[in-house]
Amino acid sequence: MGPAPGKYLLRILFDHAQIEASDLQVRVERLLCDYPPGRIHVEVRSDASSNPVLSIRGSLEDVDVCHAIIDESLIRRCELSFARLVDEAGAEIRTRAYPTLAQIEQHLRAFVDHVGIAVIGFDSWRELLHALFRNRIDALGESHLASPMSLSPLECCQFDDLVDLITREYSYWESGKTLSIAELLGILGWCSSINELRAALEEKTQKVSLWDQVFARRFSHRDDWDSIKKDVGFVVRMRHSVMHHRPVRLAAIQALKDKERELSKALSTVDLKVSDEDRSDAQEGAKMFVSRATASSALAASLSLSWPALDLEACRRQTERINQMMTLPAMEALRRSLAALDLEAFRRQTERINQMMTLPAMEALRKQTELIGQMRSLAALDLEAFRRQTERINQMMTLPAMEALRRSLAALDLEAFRRQIGQARTGARSDTQGSIPHSDDAESRSELDAGDQSADTHRLDDEAGQESDEM
Repeated sequence: MGPAPGKYLLRILFDHAQIEASDLQVRVERLLCDYPPGRIHVEVRSDASSNPVLSIRGSLEDVDVCHAIIDESLIRRCELSFARLVDEAGAEIRTRAYPTLAQIEQHLRAFVDHVGIAVIGFDSWRELLHALFRNRIDALGESHLASPMSLSPLECCQFDDLVDLITREYSYWESGKTLSIAELLGILGWCSSINELRAALEEKTQKVSLWDQVFARRFSHRDDWDSIKKDVGFVVRMRHSVMHHRPVRLAAIQALKDKERELSKALSTVDLKVSDEDRSDAQEGAKMFVSRATASSALAASLSLSWPALDLEACRRQTERINQMMTLPAMEALRRSLAALDLEAFRRQTERINQMMTLPAMEALRKQTELIGQMRSLAALDLEAFRRQTERINQMMTLPAMEALRRSLAALDLEAFRRQIGQARTGARSDTQGSIPHSDDAESRSELDAGDQSADTHRLDDEAGQESDEM
């Protein structure tokens, strides 16, 4: 292939350990044999490190096609290491694609900002954006304080944030989430039946999008926008390629222009007239979206913070054990076990449990628990020692023993006991007071006489009782 006029140059460096310059020359000529001589110029040479360098020069269209052939049939198929040194055709394609991408982004930004403000109001819209992108908005806002132009909250958001805003769906729990014991007990505490449990789980896993809550109702032809929303990913990938100088095919320019026309047509049907009822519903829906989005972000942040502390080797071993357990025979056995479950019996059992978990039943359960605690306290007593002590008391409390005790009391000389008490009192007065006035002597004698009469009375009562016992 001889030299040919061409404006655009493509230059790719390969690893000589994988392919030699001569081999590369042969393969490239075979792949590009359909091009007539003089249309493109192809050259293979070695650099100072003996690594082969492929150069292709030609028109924009020809270099674009040759680039795709080399990438598909040589680099990918042979899994070759490479470095793209020069891509003038790609730079031209990116330059042509940028105005269309910029127009699509401006359309989307204006649409999102205008509808958001019209539906939920300036203040609510600003609060929503700050709740979702607070760090980014604050950081970019502070960096532009010295700028003569102010920035709205949405202007502080990146294009990816904008796309997430209208396409992302959030839920409190992912449908495949594994519940912990605490989470399971928590949700069971809110429910009193299987239906309530099902409703709670559906609410936890329900996906909510800001698109459905705020934007979708503003389109008269929703199906047109739904088809465009599916292609937003293509626009995002193209924007990344253009902004980061990655290879872009020439056909992408026309595809972008088609997307821009479809988007403009769909946005022309937007209705910004909002009733009070729609505004109230949209505000509640926006709050629901923010609560789920911030919960997911908090979870992701907590995972990112705890990630360095994970024992990766232990995780790897655990994963291997799980993989070994998740064999086809094990899964088939699990499937059969689940198929053998009597779901109707499980439902009836659950209903009986729900009926048992009433307030009176719970109060009775509490009392039983207290009784069990008391019984456990009694169980800690030394019952054998208590039994022996009781037996000794019973042996002492026999009729002969009680009779002997009564006779001992009856045989007491109460008169002698009374005289001893009187002598003790007289001795105590003489020791402590010396001489005592006459009036006090009279009072003391009267007290002694009263005591003598009381003692006589008790003695007569005891004699009468003894006589009645002998009879």
